[in-house]
Amino acid sequence: MKNETLKIDGDGNQIRAWCYIEDFIDCLVRCIEDPKAIGQSFNIGNARAVITILGLAQTVCRVLKSDSQIIHVPPLSADIAIRIPSVDKANEILGFKAKVDLEEGILKTAEWIKSIVY
Repeated sequence: MKNETLKIDGDGNQIRAWCYIEDFIDCLVRCIEDPKAIGQSFNIGNARAVITILGLAQTVCRVLKSDSQIIHVPPLSADIAIRIPSVDKANEILGFKAKVDLEEGILKTAEWIKSIVY
């Protein structure tokens, strides 16, 4: 939002799935309140919001109309190439499905930051 340089560790081709915090908390509450969750473990996430780290930086710049330059710096360490949660179990047992898509989540996050910083 300040048009500062965005630094990406490595080439940015690491693939991630992003989940908006309200969706994440919704699933946590379901885990706490639903008796079917007792003794279970769940992946929480949004398998529909899959993008590379570089793609995320580009999307943030586009959605927020930022002029930030994206640069690559050496990776801090070896990184996992792909992290995409299988959320089928959370959907089947808890009825959880993430609602907020990536671009909407970026906008909501930016609005929240503006409300506390500016």
